[in-house]
Amino acid sequence: MAEIPAMQTVLILHAAKQPYETAEGYQVPEIQNEQEVLVKTEHIGLNPIDWKAPDFNFAIPTLPYISGRELVGRVVRRPQPSSTTAATTSQKQSQSRLREGDQVLVISTDYRDLRKAAYQEYVVTSDFNAARIPPNVSPRAGATLGVAFVAAALSLAVCMGVDFSHVLDGPDLLTILRSVPPESLPQDIRAECLSGIGNHERATAGDWVVIWGGSSTSANLAVQLARLAGLKVVTVVDKLRHGLRLSNHTVLRPDLLVDSHDPARAIDIIRANVGKDLRFALDTSGRESAGWLLRALTPSQDANAPPSPPDTPRNSAPTVKHLIGLTGLPKEQAPEAVAYHTVPIKVFHEVPAVGEALVTWLERLLESGLVSPPEVLGVEEGFEGINRGLDRMRKGEIRGGRMVVSLAPEGAAAAQEDVTREASVPPALVDSPMADGVAEEEPQPSETSQASSPEFTAQKLADTGLRRGSATLWQAGPAGDAVPRSFPDEQTDDRSNAAPRRNSLWQPKSAEIAVENARPSVKQTDVTPDWALRGKAGATRGQPLLTELDLVQRQRLPLELILNIIESLLPPNESSILPASHSATKALISFSRVSRSTYDFSTRLLRKRCMHIDSTSRLSLLLLSLFSPSPRGLPPTLSLKCITSLYLSPFGKSLDDKPTAMWVRELFCEVCDTLKRLIVDMPFGTLSGYDDHLDVRPTLTDGFQRLSKLEELICLRDYPALTFMQQTFTVNCWSLWPNLRRVVLFNAPMSSHWLWYDIANTAQLEQVVLARPLVPPRINVKDDYYHMLNSYDHLTPRKIKIVLADVESDLPEIETTRWDEYDPEGMLAIEKYDIPTSFYGDENATDLCCDWVKMAALNGSIWDWKSHPVDSPPVNAVQ
Repeated sequence: MAEIPAMQTVLILHAAKQPYETAEGYQVPEIQNEQEVLVKTEHIGLNPIDWKAPDFNFAIPTLPYISGRELVGRVVRRPQPSSTTAATTSQKQSQSRLREGDQVLVISTDYRDLRKAAYQEYVVTSDFNAARIPPNVSPRAGATLGVAFVAAALSLAVCMGVDFSHVLDGPDLLTILRSVPPESLPQDIRAECLSGIGNHERATAGDWVVIWGGSSTSANLAVQLARLAGLKVVTVVDKLRHGLRLSNHTVLRPDLLVDSHDPARAIDIIRANVGKDLRFALDTSGRESAGWLLRALTPSQDANAPPSPPDTPRNSAPTVKHLIGLTGLPKEQAPEAVAYHTVPIKVFHEVPAVGEALVTWLERLLESGLVSPPEVLGVEEGFEGINRGLDRMRKGEIRGGRMVVSLAPEGAAAAQEDVTREASVPPALVDSPMADGVAEEEPQPSETSQASSPEFTAQKLADTGLRRGSATLWQAGPAGDAVPRSFPDEQTDDRSNAAPRRNSLWQPKSAEIAVENARPSVKQTDVTPDWALRGKAGATRGQPLLTELDLVQRQRLPLELILNIIESLLPPNESSILPASHSATKALISFSRVSRSTYDFSTRLLRKRCMHIDSTSRLSLLLLSLFSPSPRGLPPTLSLKCITSLYLSPFGKSLDDKPTAMWVRELFCEVCDTLKRLIVDMPFGTLSGYDDHLDVRPTLTDGFQRLSKLEELICLRDYPALTFMQQTFTVNCWSLWPNLRRVVLFNAPMSSHWLWYDIANTAQLEQVVLARPLVPPRINVKDDYYHMLNSYDHLTPRKIKIVLADVESDLPEIETTRWDEYDPEGMLAIEKYDIPTSFYGDENATDLCCDWVKMAALNGSIWDWKSHPVDSPPVNAVQ
């Protein structure tokens, strides 16, 4: 085997809603235990979650992040035996399935371990999460089925209880899971694995199962495995797009194919053909289609049938029916005779016995041809091809099959041999959004995907109306070689009459300054740029030699244009606060160092858009910069004391840190006259007033109460109740500011009288977002609010919008009794916002909500959430 380098190239995600970026010099991951091997990546399978996660900011446990769920590669390293256990380890390795040089399918469901992510040259995997690719399966085709196979197998074997032991000695996963110690199973999936379905309820040959979304890859594998187990399959798909293909497919043809275009009609068809025999339903599309499947499992009772008398004896226990949701379950509570199931994906990497049983069975299925990989609809090459492939998936070009990116140097012709059908021809042409009658031209698969992400193309920026056409001008390179590729349309015309842009920090310079800058400096004329040298060398090959005048003209760009380019590097939303890891922040730092002309402008943008303080060290450096004189020789610029937006998270896991608290107070004292928007992530709940022997809480309160100009406050994770003066008295620090207009609070006690008093007493308050509020089982918000108003004469009703934000299952029930009486004019608007959960559903709800709110707060979109109003019932309904 070739020598393994110490560094590698990876594709990394620096922030949500950003494209993946290629990074070199990244350390090759290390093997950490005897069950892991190192694999060199050859082919990567792209999953929908690879583009949905950054676009919608979920299933991203850390930033920067390396994504990718499945790949095919070669084993290049196995664990080395230690000197003390060399004999036993060598014997154990000799019995391992995997050898160096084996071509394997790596299935990475452990997305929190970046060593196992697919978007890198070398990947670590556990040997029980890797399946060898047999010679009769193309490596590129093998890269399409990993996660889909695991999801389908667990849906059938764990949630439905299917025993595959009669299919090529397959696994009985329920028996395996119920034989391991219960404490070895993760807490959040333990109930599903141990008691999700009873032994007498398990699916057997001849049972019917409905699979909604039969064109997805997970449904593809679920249909194949269900038929191998002897189940009868009903597939619900859009027949306009996939009907002919599935009805004639030798592997995927179901027993009954139903059109999903009219869901109500589809349910009627299922009831008429399967009826009471239906006990199992698997949804791969989303919560809405899962709700329709629930109707199929619970047929409506005949309204004309007389009710059964109470003492009628039952001959048998009622049959429980099972609804499995891969991407979501219905909002309503499960009926008595229906059980909801969430697929426990993580048992694949958490329980070695389960992972080993599945991958070895997959090897036998592939070798025997009993399972076929999904169709390959497109192949891209290189890490840069991943963004192109994800863009095609965003646009809807890839349906009914998969996209693969090849890193192996085999050539484009060899890669295209595995493409079973072009995505641009039927039925994929019907799948494309361009086929709805808006445009007749065929989609261009690869050429149209020039940009990394459709959200960051010049056309997208043109649609915003703020930074028209200026996002793709700059070509990165050495200072002398950095020249614009093209100009915005409005700047190729006569710029002398151009009006200054709105919301822009730069303005056209006066004629005197422009003339002064037109004079070439000694530094600029003494150094010949690289592109000029290349021009001279090219003269010997028949190319014209560049003159000195050409050098001066090509070096010179109007400063206004350069500043426009710099500003266009930032996201169009001017409310966003960018972290240090963001590519725009790094670019601004570079521009602040490269030239005196760009120093002031770049520094202003950094202090306006990049005040992201996420550690104690950054806070201390900020304070040092506040009190340090400006560097000599540089033009004066915006003072750090004039910042208007700030993200602050300096504490670790505990608030009991007096030096950090004093630094926070010092910072607030310096910026209190200008700070209008504050996002804080502090562990307020980790230090009670009785344990605060260092007076940390009073120190913080002293700093918070100085922010008299604050208009927006977002408090993440904990409710901001701080001690004010005496340790026995607490105050909600968010109620200290007279100009506060909008606030976000976590864990707010909705049953507290003082919460509603502070909301009513903050005169300018317009909108309140209560994330994961602490509420009783049922609460009448308007009753509590208006009862408090009537208790204080100085409080008067005014328009306020309150949004309750939480994961759907934890959102409180709101009583609406007598709302028309309490609030006839609708002054108090109550709305709900569902925070989406990830595909795997294994995140802690508090962390998930905090990450979602933090993302929306940093990009400035939190106040524009599309929440659902809670309306009072009609009067006759109340009566």
